Amino acid sequence: MIKLLLFTFLLIQTVILNSQDIVKNKIDSFLANESQVDISVLIYDPISMDTIYAKDIFNNLIPASNVKLYTVAAALNILGDKDYLYTKVYSDDDIFSDSIINGNLFIKGFGDAQFTDKNLQQLVDAIFESGIRQIDGNIFADETYFDNVYTRDDWIVDEQANVKLPPISGLSLNRNQIVVKFFTNGQVGSSPSFEIEPEGDFYNTTINAKITSSRSVPRINFKTSGKNIAVQISGGIQKRRNPYSYFVNPDSPAVFIASLFKYQLEKSGISIKGKAYAGRTPSSVIEIVSFRNSLMDLVDRVNKKSDNYLAENLFKVIGAEFSGKEGNSFYATQAVISFLEKYDIFYRGIEIVDGSGISRFNRVSTASIVSLLEYIYLDIDKFDFFYNSLAIAGEDGTLQDRFYQSSAYKNFRGKTGSLNGVSSLSGYLTTKSNRDIIVSIIMNFKSKGQNYYRGLQDKIITYIAENL
Repeated sequence: MIKLLLFTFLLIQTVILNSQDIVKNKIDSFLANESQVDISVLIYDPISMDTIYAKDIFNNLIPASNVKLYTVAAALNILGDKDYLYTKVYSDDDIFSDSIINGNLFIKGFGDAQFTDKNLQQLVDAIFESGIRQIDGNIFADETYFDNVYTRDDWIVDEQANVKLPPISGLSLNRNQIVVKFFTNGQVGSSPSFEIEPEGDFYNTTINAKITSSRSVPRINFKTSGKNIAVQISGGIQKRRNPYSYFVNPDSPAVFIASLFKYQLEKSGISIKGKAYAGRTPSSVIEIVSFRNSLMDLVDRVNKKSDNYLAENLFKVIGAEFSGKEGNSFYATQAVISFLEKYDIFYRGIEIVDGSGISRFNRVSTASIVSLLEYIYLDIDKFDFFYNSLAIAGEDGTLQDRFYQSSAYKNFRGKTGSLNGVSSLSGYLTTKSNRDIIVSIIMNFKSKGQNYYRGLQDKIITYIAENL
């Protein structure tokens, strides 16, 4: 009986080894002509703990947007049961029975990067419905939940990213973008008409631009000085039948939002004696109203849509919650590394400098990514939330147009990554035999282009889906 059991065990092991050899040889054949490319691949079964395929798994490469996997996983751990991100309005007056605030109004952001001018109007409507009709003091906008370093180029030494983002601030509105819409169906040489959205009476606009017959791009300078917001438009704007828009970033999001808040309050029928400023909310205030946006919705856009702006905001939210001080890149990086250490997730030699993966200074290995994904896979409380935030092969997000006619269709959930010379893909695959597999592939290259290397990734994952 013992001999029979031993024989059976050895037979099973031989079948497994032969199967793995076949898989290894097949994937090796896919990659046989890529000797001049840095490629790291790890394919792993988290249930049996078998390594199905491994190639240079400890080689730390540029991962592009696969960094977002770390941002989201750390956020789920550090933010705990927090389901929402808030924007709140406070007052330093605690008596509203006379419909007058004998003091100031403060609007403070807590990292809600999905907050819009329509949401701001909802806060204004709630204040009006509470009976308030007059504010004797000033309107302050508080963005101090984050530091005042708005761009990644400023917080990453020697950064020269070719993907520019709007300002990352603790209080944001419309992704900290202002739209200038031009109407250029007039005569060549005349000045175009324009609109600025969101509308307000606080823009001091000077336009020296002219309609041209040739292709040209206007120069729009948005400059905040104290409480004044100057918009200067110059250059040429091509004649067109339909209006078209340009996006401008406020150099001081807090002053812009304070000005818009004041404008909307006054437009709703609330008189304000003071001015609009950027400022810090004092400790002795009471909350009047608040607006919240779903954290799950934000995480979903970070992973499925690979939204860089939301990822960088979430990165600083992690830093703020971890430190209890403010959201900045230093605390955010500390938070991610602390999370990896705490749960024994492999991170040897990795470098994470932002939340989106735009920076080429990020370096991670497929060994680290798979270790991270294995931890999430085994965490009953977090897995569904995380898994559902990933793009579905052939169905949505950044994988909508991939795997459509393969066995991986709807059976692979993953995160893509793309930069010049970088293509990555990591996630969870359910095979034909209903086996759960973790896959991570990073490719750093100098020729052939994104589509070629995406094709290699698709070939590897499709083969695994059909043969395991």
